Amino acid sequence: MRALLYLLLLSGVAWAKPVDLSGRARDFHFTRNWNAYYWREDFRFVLEPDGGGPPIQVISREPTPAYHWRLGTTYPKGVEVNWESKPRVRVVGVTGLDRDPAEFYGQKLDLQHLVTAQVVWVGSRPYYVNNWFHSWGKAADAATARIYSNQPAPFDIYGFVKGAPLPFNPAGQALLQKHPAAKFYHGLIRGGSIEVLHLIEQDQQGEGHIVVGSPDQIPLLDERKP
Repeated sequence: MRALLYLLLLSGVAWAKPVDLSGRARDFHFTRNWNAYYWREDFRFVLEPDGGGPPIQVISREPTPAYHWRLGTTYPKGVEVNWESKPRVRVVGVTGLDRDPAEFYGQKLDLQHLVTAQVVWVGSRPYYVNNWFHSWGKAADAATARIYSNQPAPFDIYGFVKGAPLPFNPAGQALLQKHPAAKFYHGLIRGGSIEVLHLIEQDQQGEGHIVVGSPDQIPLLDERKP
């Protein structure tokens, strides 16, 4: 079940287009719910864009479970938002529904006016960051990488080694040659390449094993049953 869940959650939206929008947020809704074996968080709100135009529905990506680790998303601590005040926000994301299965809690969605958020800032502070990277298409990959490039955590990224949308830097390539069975990476975007912080392999028991990096530097899933 766990292997199936994280494989379902990791697929990309190859036709997505990048967006960078600012405006006011209304009708914010947040949920924290039990999903098979871990707790997840999601949100949605309606963005009234600066300059007018139709309202845009903004939704989050799900947290990405892998074994017992949480490979994003991140809600930075200490960011308190009064959503009832319709705060000004900036949303960087991709068009469409970047979720698999392609649904959001059974809600009817207008895909023509829908954005899946990569980062949401309230004022100058990030409220939410998606850390799982797959390919959304060449233009969206490049636009997203520019936002994360040369930034510290929470703008760190995770992904499949074989599906990385950017090349690994020389040090990372050397680590991958040393650990050819590595399945997942954790890193930072530095310029146009990925600096490797962690590599994760799957052991003979089907569990994850960190072969590069400190285990206590990747967040664990909250698996406490309700």
